[in-house]
Amino acid sequence: MEPIHPKTHRTFIWIIAALSVLVVFASILLNQVDFSSKIKSFEETANNFFVQKLHSDSFMPPPLRGVFGEPKEPLTEAGVLLWTNKNRQDVSINNLTQSETLSKMAAQKLGDLFTKQYFEHESPSGVGPSDLAKQNGYDYIVIGENLALGNFDGDKALVDAWMASPGHRANILNTRYHEIGIAVGQGVFEGKNTWIAVQEFGLPITACPQPSVTDKSSIDQTKKNVDALEVSLAAQKKIIDSATIKYGTDYNAYVEKYNISVQKFNAMVLTLKAKISSYNKQVAAFNNCAEVTSTTPEKI
Repeated sequence: MEPIHPKTHRTFIWIIAALSVLVVFASILLNQVDFSSKIKSFEETANNFFVQKLHSDSFMPPPLRGVFGEPKEPLTEAGVLLWTNKNRQDVSINNLTQSETLSKMAAQKLGDLFTKQYFEHESPSGVGPSDLAKQNGYDYIVIGENLALGNFDGDKALVDAWMASPGHRANILNTRYHEIGIAVGQGVFEGKNTWIAVQEFGLPITACPQPSVTDKSSIDQTKKNVDALEVSLAAQKKIIDSATIKYGTDYNAYVEKYNISVQKFNAMVLTLKAKISSYNKQVAAFNNCAEVTSTTPEKI
């Protein structure tokens, strides 16, 4: 065998060394993790909840003044309720049920009218039906009030007088109302002995399906967790981006840890979106219930 020429030998060694370097460099490249492709945008996350619309619709026609003559029959709460529901039955509308809270509000209004000698829906100090509802913890979607002053000839005559007034008739035949509170009383008003009658109508907020408070709390907590992890990921990525040497065991281990956190983040975001979607359906159901339109009472 002919001996290898020294020059050829040196060339061979250089080739082997170069190949070794290329293999090592290729190995480093193959071991690097493309972490940037793992990041999912948080922009697609549903960050906003539907708003539960707590309506505060109120219907208060001008108070009805009758005559101060001598009444033949006294007014009664039971009789006013009877004739009110009779008028609703005549046009196939659900009966109103007496509400303890609305009855308390009606009694408060009656007493205030006699004590402060005014005959309006709003007191001299600015307190109206919505304020009374708030004071008594009556959360409502719709509320209304009928007032009448005078010596009417019994319960039917009083309700007939209200029914002859378009605004009061609208309250009595409003299909959205479920509950009523009634107060009647006799006393001195403007120096004369007379009766005053008060009707408080309402549709309580509980009449519509309530969004789950537990679900809302769960969403809030999950959102906090998502936000906290997002901040942590931003800090980790900043460290990765600023690394001088972007290869090697330590670097790749840090990137792998980051990518695991990104996967956790993305899974958490999907969970949050699902929770919000479910909650928003509940809120939509409430809003649809609260916004249901009915036959205009004046047209009945």
